[in-house]
Amino acid sequence: MRYSETDERAFYRRQATRLLELADGCENRPTAKELLKAAEYYIGKLEQPPGPAIAA
Repeated sequence: MRYSETDERAFYRRQATRLLELADGCENRPTAKELLKAAEYYIGKLEQPPGPAIAA
């Protein structure tokens, strides 16, 4: 199943937000670092320019 660009970007935004919130409340430093790395991945996806539209 292919999702629209808008749906994908909304997913990346939700994931990044969720991971940042988890990292903020995490008392285990190594785990918090891993959560931040995962959030950075999704933030990087959001910083990429939108892909070309798929021709019908």
